[in-house]
Amino acid sequence: MKNTFYILIALVLLMVACGRPSGNAPLSAELQRAEDLMYPHPDSALHILQAMTPPKDELNRATWALLLTQAKYKCFVDQSDSLVNIAHDYFMKGDDAQRKALALYHKAVLLKEKNEVDKALPYYLQASEEVKLTEDYRLAYLIYSHVGRIYAYRKLYSYSLSYYHEAIQYAELSKNPFYMGDSFLEAAKGYAIKKEYDEALKYYDKAIEVGNIYGENKISLIALREKAGIYSRQKKYDEALKIIQEINPSLLDAPGCQMLGNLYYQINQLDSALYYFNKATDSNIIYTLRSAYQGLYYASEKKGEFEQA
Repeated sequence: MKNTFYILIALVLLMVACGRPSGNAPLSAELQRAEDLMYPHPDSALHILQAMTPPKDELNRATWALLLTQAKYKCFVDQSDSLVNIAHDYFMKGDDAQRKALALYHKAVLLKEKNEVDKALPYYLQASEEVKLTEDYRLAYLIYSHVGRIYAYRKLYSYSLSYYHEAIQYAELSKNPFYMGDSFLEAAKGYAIKKEYDEALKYYDKAIEVGNIYGENKISLIALREKAGIYSRQKKYDEALKIIQEINPSLLDAPGCQMLGNLYYQINQLDSALYYFNKATDSNIIYTLRSAYQGLYYASEKKGEFEQA
């Protein structure tokens, strides 16, 4: 009789459990598909997630909110923090380090987009600790590079370089060529700001190598341009000009044209300087525009002096 009583109790408990939404329900096929597409095709992931009806069980709903936040961010879609808050509140109660790191990272990036960097930084730092417990090297690279940029902006260059070097390690583990090249670029810029030019040149060369091997032309172009900039700062104008001329002129962006204009100005090839300064005025970057117009003014003035002499 006693055994029958316990069996009945167990059956009742089982029925109650079955009638309750499970926080441990497996991810739906749609969510798994969206997550698989997130890095190679974020627009496709966004389409899948936006077409979904928000799931009812907690795990799938929190995952949907987190992935939709990630997809919108990757596709440059404006958003509030309502979705990421759903994900953050759910996953921070659990022990899934990858989901915690991803939720914290997106809390941080949305705050940073609103220029609330002081509020964003603690989330980035917490994410950097959580992601160490995972093998999500792509996410780790993103977190550490973002922190490095914040410290660089605050002129805390030693902290910045420390995070950039961590970002390099994670980029290499991710085997993502763009992340690898970009991590070398960031480290090079960090050393250049500190005027440790030999180290900066070493990392620009690494970025150029990655760009050339894997066809990441944008990485190579930026690295060549920045490397020429270092030689220009050191007044090694011939070396700088030799490097910048390795770039097809049609591929030069506005900052590259401004730099080439400056190089020609320094060696008194003023017609060429005026040509490239003028091309740089097509930029929508305020600092490039300012330098380009200043260059046009000084090059025109210098040319007038030569013509009068």
